[in-house]
Amino acid sequence: MANLRHVEHNVSPLGERRARSSLTHDPALIAGVRPFQPGDSVRHIHWRATARLGSLVSRRTEPARGRDVVLVLDVQTTDGTAWLTWDEDLLESLCVTAASLARHLLADGASVGVAAASFAGSPQPFAWLAPRASLAQLPRVGELLARIGPIPSRPLNALLAWVTRRVPASTSVILITARQPGPYVAPLRRMKRLGYGVELVMIGTDAADSAPPLRVAGLRVLRGSVDPSWQDPDAVTLAG
Repeated sequence: MANLRHVEHNVSPLGERRARSSLTHDPALIAGVRPFQPGDSVRHIHWRATARLGSLVSRRTEPARGRDVVLVLDVQTTDGTAWLTWDEDLLESLCVTAASLARHLLADGASVGVAAASFAGSPQPFAWLAPRASLAQLPRVGELLARIGPIPSRPLNALLAWVTRRVPASTSVILITARQPGPYVAPLRRMKRLGYGVELVMIGTDAADSAPPLRVAGLRVLRGSVDPSWQDPDAVTLAG
């Protein structure tokens, strides 16, 4: 039996692209940013995000080429009993963000897949699109996201465990969620210990408050915001 190899993920697969946002046809290319640091070139400052956030931020430039990435979509938009209530607008924002990330990562040469705890028009409990690097993957991503519903078929913890059985530990896993972090911190930390690159993109008004405990737990977190105007070229923005 081959020895397991621990893969360090010191570089995020997310980068610095932007474009128009649409769920199935032209999803946004992401403008990833991080706090401005001494030594950063002024040319790398993202001025629009700086004005919006009130502090200097630089564009994120880490390449994704050659990486396997699975976008894990948490379809549950409220805490508590999922089948009693959900937020349609928030689910739409989660799907648009997932499509945006897929477009950006595929353009950078990454192999991208999608997973969600949703029946998505089939009896299978998990919606699944295996990672592929072809740009032909993008319409497949859009089609899958368009079929995802607001009621999870299984708990998020079960989905995360299922993903580890589908892809190797060298894979980067990006969880896109709008919920409080408590229920999924432990399984994400376990995935990280196994060697997966784990990153979270948090959507919604509670994202700023939810991010700090995740960072304390050693997880990489970005806050995502979706402009209500899909025609805005900066409709989806990520900030560290």
